[in-house]
Amino acid sequence: MSSYSRVHGRSHALSLKDIGEHLMKKLPTYSLPSLFVPLHHMPLNLNGKIDIPTLPFPDTPYAHASAVGRKSAIGDKDLTASPTEQKLCAIW
Repeated sequence: MSSYSRVHGRSHALSLKDIGEHLMKKLPTYSLPSLFVPLHHMPLNLNGKIDIPTLPFPDTPYAHASAVGRKSAIGDKDLTASPTEQKLCAIW
């Protein structure tokens, strides 16, 4: 599951971290987004609603940006990539 978040300014890493921490307090662990995609503005259709088909696909740069230094919702296990996972990411 991914979450699209509108961010202000350049310090979007801090705001995404705050969003993740807030959601961990409010949502059960199975419904927490595993990926946060920062957007400077939400794409709107002619009716003023969010245009879902035009949202960017959560690709690897966004996944890497939101996963760096992330902690697991269960315990304090660090979710940074292992050396093998880093090699696989470099290939893809």
